Amino acid sequence: MLGYDPRRAGRRIRARIGVMPQGAGLYAGIRPAEAVRLFASYYPAPEEPLALLERAGIDPSSKTPWRRMSGGQQQRLSLALALVGRPDV
Repeated sequence: MLGYDPRRAGRRIRARIGVMPQGAGLYAGIRPAEAVRLFASYYPAPEEPLALLERAGIDPSSKTPWRRMSGGQQQRLSLALALVGRPDV
């Protein structure tokens, strides 16, 4: 994967992939912008959080907590969280 042997280079690979689990498991009260900013803080050169929310079809000013978002909105937020670190895969 990405030119590496996954059994030997797990750390290098994990740094270059985005993961979108079926169930996000986010804090129930977290709002979209808070979640994307939090995840962006984990990466050295993340995507711009609010622009990423817009591209995912989520209003960047939304105050709706994760638990109250529809299933489709939750999936779009999960996609934004998977892409915030600019993964190769």
